[in-house]
Amino acid sequence: MMMFTVLLVDDEELVRVSVGFSVCAAMENVKLAGEAANGLEGLRLIRETHPDIVITDIRMPKLDGLEMIRAIREENLDVEVVVLSGYADFEYARQAMKYGVTEYLLKPVEADSLRETLGACVARIAKRRNLVLEEKLSKRVIAYIDAHYQEDIFLDRLAEEFGSSSKYLSSLIKSETGKKLW
Repeated sequence: MMMFTVLLVDDEELVRVSVGFSVCAAMENVKLAGEAANGLEGLRLIRETHPDIVITDIRMPKLDGLEMIRAIREENLDVEVVVLSGYADFEYARQAMKYGVTEYLLKPVEADSLRETLGACVARIAKRRNLVLEEKLSKRVIAYIDAHYQEDIFLDRLAEEFGSSSKYLSSLIKSETGKKLW
C-alpha cells in the first residue's frame, strides 16, 4: 500500500491539533509528516520532508499561505496543496487557484469533508506516480528490446523479465510507441 504524508501549516495551535488528529484518523495510508506555525517554517519543512500534501492556512505571520504556495510552485516542488481558511473570500480562493490549489476548505472543517479532500489528493498523486512508473518501465523495456533485437524475444519472457503481465506490457509499449509488440 502506498503511503502519503501530510504537512500542516497553520498559526493556530488548536487547528493544527484538531486537523492533525483528523488527518491521522481519515485514511490508513495517510500520515502526518509534521506541523508548522507559519509559512516560513512551513516552506522550510516542505523542502526538508517532501510531503505529498500540504494543508495550509492563508493568513499567518512571517510568510502567508499564498506566498508560501507561490514559492512552492516557483521551486517546482511536487506537492498537493489544500487551503484551510477561516475566510470565505473569493479573492483568496482566486489567488490560491492561480497557484494550482485545487482544494479550498473553510474552518472549521468537518472530518468527512477533510477525508473526501484527502482522498481526492491521494488519487491525483497515485495517478501521477503510476504514470511515472509506467514511463520508466516502458523506457526500460524499449531499451531492452533495442539491446536484444537480434535475439528471439518472446512477450511472455519479456513480461517475466520485467515482473509484469504480457497483456499489460504489450498495452504499455503500444501506448508509448504506437506500435504493437506481438
